[in-house]
Amino acid sequence: MLSILSDLKALDFGRPSCGIHWSAISRVIRELETLIDRVSPRHQGHGRRTADLAHRLGLALGLSCDELRDLTLAALLHDIGLLTLPPDLVKEHRELSPQEFARYQNHPRAGAELLEPISFLKRPALWIAHHHERWDGCGYPYGLRGEFIPLGSRILAVADTFDVYRSHSLSPSASSTATASALLQIVAGAQLDPGLVERFLQIVSTLTLADPTCSESH
Repeated sequence: MLSILSDLKALDFGRPSCGIHWSAISRVIRELETLIDRVSPRHQGHGRRTADLAHRLGLALGLSCDELRDLTLAALLHDIGLLTLPPDLVKEHRELSPQEFARYQNHPRAGAELLEPISFLKRPALWIAHHHERWDGCGYPYGLRGEFIPLGSRILAVADTFDVYRSHSLSPSASSTATASALLQIVAGAQLDPGLVERFLQIVSTLTLADPTCSESH
């Protein structure tokens, strides 16, 4: 991971633009995606699906091109902090001890700290740091509440949560999409920004979403 981050730093010439520079950055981002998928195989492709959903919501909200690009980067890399944890803490499906859970809760901050030194990833890093905050203030790692949570983080949280709900279904299908949508409505106003959930569900109702078990291109 450190060598891949070093490659990103070597490409850090400010805001990425079209052409060769962005192509090289995209290649390195894909390498990080592969590492994240490897450490959390139960969520294979989760970053890419989350990026697609977050981009659609950001587009509907009228985000600028730069904001949409940063949102996509944040979504693709939002679980990078998992790479800083012991593998057994991520891969084993078991109840965590209080000490282990406290360490797990630090992964958004750890991920942000990995990316923040790279100038074109400063805003994605900020959004990653706060994507597990909750609308009611009971999230982590900082306990921010409501609109004190950056908008990009709130968008990311909606897309992330929806894909996790849908991917954990026993039968990914239109019915699992409906179930995930219903669960999203339940947590709106507590875990998630209720206004963003309402807008997101309007978008989802018009989409035919790909099966989460399939590999996708973005």
